[in-house]
Amino acid sequence: MTELPAVSPARLASLRTALHGLSAQGRSVIAAGIVVAGFSPLLGEKGLFQIAVLLIALPLLCAVAVARMRVAVRCRRDLAPGCVTAHELVTVRLHVSAQASTASLLIKDRIPPELLVAQSKPDPGSRIPTTPTAARSDTPELRFRLPRLGAGGAAELEYHAQPVRRGHYVLGPLTVERSDPFGMCTVSQPVSSAQTLIVTPAITQLPINRLINAGAGLGEQRGQNLDFYSDDDASVRAYRPGDEPRKVHWRSSARIGALMVRQPEQPRHAKATVLLDTRSQSHSGGTVSASFEWAVAAAASIVAHLVGQGLHVRLLTDDGQELFSGKPEADGQSLSLKTHRIMNFLAGVRAGERQRLSGGFGAANHSVDGNWDSDTGVVIAVLGTLTGDDAAWLSRTSGGLGGRAGLTLALVAQHWETVHAPDVRAATELSPTIPGWRSIAVGASDDLGQLWQDLATASSLPGHTTATA
Repeated sequence: MTELPAVSPARLASLRTALHGLSAQGRSVIAAGIVVAGFSPLLGEKGLFQIAVLLIALPLLCAVAVARMRVAVRCRRDLAPGCVTAHELVTVRLHVSAQASTASLLIKDRIPPELLVAQSKPDPGSRIPTTPTAARSDTPELRFRLPRLGAGGAAELEYHAQPVRRGHYVLGPLTVERSDPFGMCTVSQPVSSAQTLIVTPAITQLPINRLINAGAGLGEQRGQNLDFYSDDDASVRAYRPGDEPRKVHWRSSARIGALMVRQPEQPRHAKATVLLDTRSQSHSGGTVSASFEWAVAAAASIVAHLVGQGLHVRLLTDDGQELFSGKPEADGQSLSLKTHRIMNFLAGVRAGERQRLSGGFGAANHSVDGNWDSDTGVVIAVLGTLTGDDAAWLSRTSGGLGGRAGLTLALVAQHWETVHAPDVRAATELSPTIPGWRSIAVGASDDLGQLWQDLATASSLPGHTTATA
């Protein structure tokens, strides 16, 4: 007895996919065949039964043919640029090449619904005309109709996408639609893998904050635009508890409005630590303009600004995440490269379930990278609504850093939806109280650049902190 040849699992999977790909037309023909087969004995017409068998077999044979079919094309997707900020336009190019002659092709690229797709068009240098169809708002895919390609033929397709908010967005996979001549079965054949588009928070350009630069130990020899300082101020820093009173530089202190002390020499690496509060319960608002999204964008802007000023920056979150920027001495690196790790993290960070700040930032405070344990640099916190315990813990530990920070500043989204203007902050008790910190309450309509400048004039007294904007 002759044994039937074994069917490979891959072939079975392909056949199963083809059967699932029966079109409405194919399913209707099978249903019609079943109905005719059921009535043929009643009518006594053998010819009807033969027609019924043909009707049932035709879609199934088409499915088998489609399962064995392979479209000999290769596709590649290029993103320009591969990493963008929110609301920045990204160009997506699809390169299609045929290894053998093909019929008309329908190419589909799956896109996340959060991406706004601009009008698609073929590449001007392509000699192959295309008929692209933009995806509807409820259909997460983009379709391109290509005419027949000869062996070795190629086409380049292009469309533009604009992300409305930060995140990691998966594009693809690219697929080519296979179908039979009768339209009984349609199957999508993957021809390219998926690709991730990284969308970082939108960056706000911040002005120079002289207090922060001085607190970080930035002098004029670092090449920064600090013409506010005189030559005598080039080697001063913010006063830290324990500094000798004889080292206070009174001229600089009077000019800046805070105690400044002389230091023997410029620190090797000026540093700054940025704290980000990711507790969902401390943030309000349910849209992309909610306080959590604002806090993430503010942290990204502050990191980019400080790195651009020549500081080595560390980002800490309340759930123990710790990331570093590139070293300042890496002159060959661009700003985007130095901040890549932090921005990539901020692109995908989500609000957590922690209840209290206490112990959060300190969980990551054991790094030996750059001797951060002994020199935290300036500490800038971007926080949500604070409880009394949160404020007390921040004051006592400098945000979990053991009280070693010499200059601590905070932007606090306290009463996010009720703080709308500087005069409101001054006229009410909405300003957060963090003893020993310079802090400002933030409202939904406040400008980050102005808040950044206001931090330099926010008063900071032992046991009491107020905001004067």
